[in-house]
Amino acid sequence: MELPVSFLDNPSESVSLRIDKQIGEGKFTVFRVYCASRKANYALKIFPTHREGTSFFRREQRFCRFSHPNIIQRFPISCQNSEFHAHLTEFAKFGDFFDVVNDKLIKNNEALIRTYFHQLISGLEYLHSHGVAHIDLKLANLMVGLNFELKIIDFDQAQLTSDNH
Repeated sequence: MELPVSFLDNPSESVSLRIDKQIGEGKFTVFRVYCASRKANYALKIFPTHREGTSFFRREQRFCRFSHPNIIQRFPISCQNSEFHAHLTEFAKFGDFFDVVNDKLIKNNEALIRTYFHQLISGLEYLHSHGVAHIDLKLANLMVGLNFELKIIDFDQAQLTSDNH
């Protein structure tokens, strides 16, 4: 299946994202997609346009501006579809941290455990310095990216520390 979108860094260029595989299903479905014109895989998170989906989409949209090696990188897109809103992010090739821990891939490797801990703290310090509380931090919301870097994902529950919630 192909999905036409425009990257907001070049809105006049319309591209197709080929939906390859469902890679996540929680509150919202996530797909691995491929953009042939950019020769890259991405993750596409789908938010249905019903009231709750739109609310979570808008909440997560507030946090698209962040740029940090341990925060998943977002690529703003325009997607003309009346059934859903979508967020496009970098594709974390090595999956979520739950699988890393569950499969015991870092068992007894203190240096690697310490490295991932420092990456997590670095990402959280960055968020907190920008007035953001993630709220839903768990192993399934930590991904392992291309260079085995830890990436914090899923900001649909995040709050600005100035929010009255």
